[in-house]
Amino acid sequence: GDLITYDSPANTDVIDVADRRRGLSAALAVFYLHAARMAGLEAKGVDFPGHFLLRVETGEGPVALDPFSQGRLVLPSELTRRALRAGLTPHVADRLDLLMAPVSDRQALIRLQNVLFSRALKASDYEGAERSALRRALLDPEDHRPWLDVAAAREKQGALAGALDALSRARSLDGPAEARRLTTFDRVRMRLN
Repeated sequence: GDLITYDSPANTDVIDVADRRRGLSAALAVFYLHAARMAGLEAKGVDFPGHFLLRVETGEGPVALDPFSQGRLVLPSELTRRALRAGLTPHVADRLDLLMAPVSDRQALIRLQNVLFSRALKASDYEGAERSALRRALLDPEDHRPWLDVAAAREKQGALAGALDALSRARSLDGPAEARRLTTFDRVRMRLN
């Protein structure tokens, strides 16, 4: 991992991570997963609270590895401590079977794009936020949430017609946040008038 320049955009860019051999756990996991699979190991990413981990299946059961810490083995007791630090209740933090559930490669890439989106927003880089949200929309075309993020980023850039288009796409997808989408859609539409 990269503790010194943790917030650097280079830590989430897979090409930069490959060149520097440092980055965030979700970006480093791409390389660990590839190496593990090339070695014939059954490995998956884990969207662990606050930190992306790897799950490698062994004869004795699954083990957790931390790509940020050079692939170090993470013991179950440490996983529970990490879950508690991430704000989970003790009852949930002890459910390692749930917390260590593997995610698909696509979900791992979505996690990385979520990190990029959050960092871009924090830096007021709304074009970067829009790019990462669009990538999420490509990775999960049935999810309305990336389109809400595209709309928010476009609205921040003053591209209201583009924001409205993104909200229309979000509206066309089924999801539990229909009322929120409608409210946001109407707010942006009113700003156009």
